[in-house]
Amino acid sequence: LTGLRDIFEHLRHVPRVIWFDNLSAAVAGIGDKGNRKLVDQFYRFALHYGFKVQFCNPGKGHEKGHVERSVEYVRRKVFSEPGNDKFDTLTEANQFLLAGCMKLNNKVASNGLIPMEVFKEEQKHMLPNLPKFESCIYSEYRVDKYSTILVNQNHYSVPDKLVGKIVSVKMFTDMIIVYYDNNIVAKHERSFKVHDWIIDIYHYLRTLHKKPGALQG
Repeated sequence: LTGLRDIFEHLRHVPRVIWFDNLSAAVAGIGDKGNRKLVDQFYRFALHYGFKVQFCNPGKGHEKGHVERSVEYVRRKVFSEPGNDKFDTLTEANQFLLAGCMKLNNKVASNGLIPMEVFKEEQKHMLPNLPKFESCIYSEYRVDKYSTILVNQNHYSVPDKLVGKIVSVKMFTDMIIVYYDNNIVAKHERSFKVHDWIIDIYHYLRTLHKKPGALQG
């Protein structure tokens, strides 16, 4: 959902109809007559942006048209060069992909048309974009004695005055945002490692003021 949301932001418009495979992020189950039970988060997402949802039939790969071939084409054109397949962060990878796609979209295609110019005409028939839908996982955690919260087996620091308190967390694909008393108290880039410690030393200024020798430890 975060990927779709970012696409809408980039296009500044929303397609009126979007076809989906029966991905688990959208479909919770398929009934006897093909009726699909949608995942609550996906249902709210579609209602927010107002697009019509269409699903392919299970096991009918031909219904997806050229989608998978298009993905392979972009992957080959953008990431195949040496050094173009390793990035320090997901944000860097996305920025590199966007630049590559923009380059491809501004080239003259085999039919003599420029994709970006054609898309300008398509925009006239699309829905207007709306404010961002917060596609995230919401949870609550208790701050441990190290002034961290444990999210997906990784520790993220929060201000040390919150030790023992319950904080609210919004986990996005690239970011962890921590709230206490409806105020943002910490932001961290999300780690996809295991047993990682993501520490902001400024969260411990109160402790270091009282115990200056704690920094060494």
